[in-house]
Amino acid sequence: MNTGEYPKIGRIPIAETAQLGPEGSAALRNNLAAARASQNIGAAGPETYAEKMRRLRRMGLLHGKETLAEIEAK
Repeated sequence: MNTGEYPKIGRIPIAETAQLGPEGSAALRNNLAAARASQNIGAAGPETYAEKMRRLRRMGLLHGKETLAEIEAK
């Protein structure tokens, strides 16, 4: 459509939402670094993982028997 007017190309667009500033960006980075550090604290080695798997499998076997006995008792 030809309106006979030139387009305004020097206008700065206005953002629809508030933009993340340097302070907000730094706060997000700090939160992410703290979350990563807290996850690495309890990292298990290969031997600890194997022990944990044995414990969980044993608990699964025992829990199943205990639960079945509890259901049958009712």
